[in-house]
Amino acid sequence: MPASRWWLRWAVLATCFLLTNGGCAFVTPRFPQNIQASFTRDEMRKLTTESLELYYPAQLRGAALRMASRLEGCVARLHEQTWRKKKRDRVLVYLTSSNFNNAYVVPDYASTPQQMVMPSHLTLELFHLFNLGEVDVGDVACHEAVHYVQLQQTDGVWGFLNLVTGGLFQPNSYTESWFLEGLATYYEGQFEKDAGRPHSPIWRGWYDSVVQATGGRLNPGYLSPEQRALDPFGGNYITGMHFVEYLAKRYGEAKLWKLVDEQGGSFVPPLAVTLRFKRVYGRDIGSLFAEYTQSLRENLQVRERPSAQRTWVSDAGYFSRLASHAASGVTATVGVGRERYTRLTVLEPDGRVRFERPLVELLPGRRWVLGSPTLVSGMSFSRDGAWLYLVMADLNTEGGYTARLWKVDARTGDVVRLWDDVMGMGGSITPDGTAYVYVRVDGDSANVVRLDLETDTRKALTDFGASTSVGPPAVAPDGERVVFPLSGEAGWDLVLREADGRLRWLTRDGRFNYSPRWLDDERFVFLREHEGRLQAHVLTVATREVVRITDAPHLVMDVHPVGTEEVVFLNRDGLNFTIDRAPLVPIAPVEADTGTAQVEVAGHAVLAQAPHPSAPSLETEPGAPRLPEVRTETPASESEQAPTAAPSESEFAAFPIPGAPVQPDAAQPPSPSGTTPGQGAPLSGQPSTSDEASPPPEATSDHGAPPSEEPPTRTAEGAVPSPPAPQSEQPATEDTAPPSPSPAAEDAPTALTALDAPVEAPPDPGTELQILSDEPYSPLERFFIPELRVPYLLAGTDPDNTDDTYTMGGLALAGQDRLGFHAYSLLLSFDTREDAPSLSLAYGNAQLAPWYIQVSGAYIRQNQRTDLQATAFASRSFWTTPVTFGVLALRREYDATDRDPRMLTRIVGPEVSVSYFAGDATSYGSTQRGLGMTAAAGVYPGAFLRDSTMGDVRLGLDAFTGACPSRGATTSASPRWGASSPARRPGCSRSAA
Repeated sequence: MPASRWWLRWAVLATCFLLTNGGCAFVTPRFPQNIQASFTRDEMRKLTTESLELYYPAQLRGAALRMASRLEGCVARLHEQTWRKKKRDRVLVYLTSSNFNNAYVVPDYASTPQQMVMPSHLTLELFHLFNLGEVDVGDVACHEAVHYVQLQQTDGVWGFLNLVTGGLFQPNSYTESWFLEGLATYYEGQFEKDAGRPHSPIWRGWYDSVVQATGGRLNPGYLSPEQRALDPFGGNYITGMHFVEYLAKRYGEAKLWKLVDEQGGSFVPPLAVTLRFKRVYGRDIGSLFAEYTQSLRENLQVRERPSAQRTWVSDAGYFSRLASHAASGVTATVGVGRERYTRLTVLEPDGRVRFERPLVELLPGRRWVLGSPTLVSGMSFSRDGAWLYLVMADLNTEGGYTARLWKVDARTGDVVRLWDDVMGMGGSITPDGTAYVYVRVDGDSANVVRLDLETDTRKALTDFGASTSVGPPAVAPDGERVVFPLSGEAGWDLVLREADGRLRWLTRDGRFNYSPRWLDDERFVFLREHEGRLQAHVLTVATREVVRITDAPHLVMDVHPVGTEEVVFLNRDGLNFTIDRAPLVPIAPVEADTGTAQVEVAGHAVLAQAPHPSAPSLETEPGAPRLPEVRTETPASESEQAPTAAPSESEFAAFPIPGAPVQPDAAQPPSPSGTTPGQGAPLSGQPSTSDEASPPPEATSDHGAPPSEEPPTRTAEGAVPSPPAPQSEQPATEDTAPPSPSPAAEDAPTALTALDAPVEAPPDPGTELQILSDEPYSPLERFFIPELRVPYLLAGTDPDNTDDTYTMGGLALAGQDRLGFHAYSLLLSFDTREDAPSLSLAYGNAQLAPWYIQVSGAYIRQNQRTDLQATAFASRSFWTTPVTFGVLALRREYDATDRDPRMLTRIVGPEVSVSYFAGDATSYGSTQRGLGMTAAAGVYPGAFLRDSTMGDVRLGLDAFTGACPSRGATTSASPRWGASSPARRPGCSRSAA
């Protein structure tokens, strides 16, 4: 268009936007209460690097440097991807010691600058399921860096306006949520290591089950954060990531950032987003998504349960956690459905419900605030099955996260005792019932800790340093040994802590080895990725051999033994989980046409000779069934991998294509004697008799064990000692026959040697930091530089008299220091129809956080009336209950007119308010059960120039019963001035405010 018309449109739009933002000079807390309180308590410092401006607690300097190193590398990588290679402002980052189990980026809007807020750790096991470690927050920071760099791409008109005004908004914040979150989630797995949701078999299996359930016919609604079929993750995250991944593979990553650039330079950012897609991709969003779903249908590989896997409970909700009591077969779940709020359910061995109870308490004085399966970890029955233990994340008084250990009566559901300050995630109860072993998180370090349930004392069982993520542990039947997941270079692997405190690797290939549960003294069942899907496996400790026992269609979670011949687990089926059972037998491999079997040594396929029929076997308990001679795995380090057999296409793909063909496993051939174990034979503790799969003599390491709290080395009474391991030999290669056993062989197989390496944390990925400065925080830093500075001017005509023109104008200023301790706003306005300008000032102080103090004053001249207002309030929340104390003062003077004399009135007095709510909700029905109470009161002596004192008391009560058939199910009462006003009678589960 002609330049003159372009500038005219620009001027009109800019004026309108400045007018709408003229009133945006306000004072509000810069950070959530718990984060602001941590900044108040901690000695804060400022670290400046080439691309970062990081504010951090002095006691977390090590964590800050590690995170900054990782983050700076990710920011540099993202800057290389951006379309315009122009220098941007440093990334503004805050590291908090508060445990808030989240991270976020705030876009530049009005008086709040763009900023990233990071935790020093995470304590929810949910992040482990996302393939994110609890103390390796650099991976989380890289996700947030994508948001930050994307939002920074602001150019054109809005780039200029933001420069002048201090920041109004960023056009990329108006990109649809699925693209914002999908892009960031996609890039989680693109920074130096295979981390995050793109490399989580749980994330992938979850989505694959939805694709299969819909036949690949996803509509654009599956991109919405409100898509209930994808609860609890939201379509913007899970479908968005897969769609962005498709766009990156099909059209290249460059076009993703071309779209970001187009949006950042757009004139009217909220409008025509789909047309910008069309300019970049040649197709609008709808056409691109239709193309993507067509590819899903074309590549869809329908998977069904194997015949041996049977459904025990057909609907376990869209998210659940599970535990079982092996001896009795009793099973407990904490689950939530789209039409069922969160419940704890205990099932009898025959599937009947013993009891179910809601987890959220409603009445004030409640013992805990939150109750959700996404907050649960470490569900474990006592040996006699009488008690169920679990760790539930909860809120502290400031609103940050803590965790509590629950002891639940497994017969009634009563929570009989709580242990506070279990900062971390759960594990398991010891066999004697005297202690609970869990993961404690402190700063950016995590360790296995033993909690004595009687004395409440805690003893560290490991001594890992910073950035070493540890998964929930399981205590062996002997009560001494503990197996737990450890996040290594390649991913999650399993580590055994011996009775004497030494540690040794049990797996070393990073194939999401997780969630161990002991079968007997020498074996445990656990989860492990197989062909991109998480399946149940059994590992024999003495030999470190692994056997797969499930072939679930998409996803197995929370596998537990039931009796001696079955396991029970959560199976992802369509949009929900089912509870399934499967026999403790190896999955029979496909027959091969060679005389060798495919054996995985350290995760690599090699050719192994058929075992000799006279090879000795090992039984872990008298009368235990013998292990069929099938494929075994002895995992090891990914760094040692040198596969001699061609891997499947999906095995090493960063983002396996749904439905991509995979190579079937070769089968173990019949033994030379002609005796072939029958399919379906029960699993036993017998190790493989293949020499190639045998490990060398065990080597252990003291690394990670507490130096001063080493437990006694004797074996507990009744424990079964580990049998001696057979001798090992070099594995064969693809081109040569396996060598004969040689006693002169000096070197153990490389893969097995990696298993015997010291147990230690992997090196932190990241770049070398160039620190420009590192200094104590100055409390008034940038306080006098307004974050918002918006002048405006407007001319108009009086609607009642078009000949009468007027002019309005003003100036809005707002600013705060970098940590939000001090904030201010000023709004000056004038109107030529009035004889005086108006002025309002506000100041906020967070130095007493969690209390926030705010004072304000205003002089307002309007419609022949002059108002003088002043307020002073202190507010905070206790758990989720906001409380406010304050003083209100108002003086109002009306000008004298021909008909009325001058009139003056005023009101001054204290006010207090409190609001309480507790309840349960579902995706479809909103709040189903709940209780809400509000109370507010004010006292105003001599109000309105009277001699009497006026009071204002307001009470509100909201009750939610979820009884849909009854219109009176939800009630509300709001008495005021001592008189009761009739409550509205809305429909099911709706509050009358």
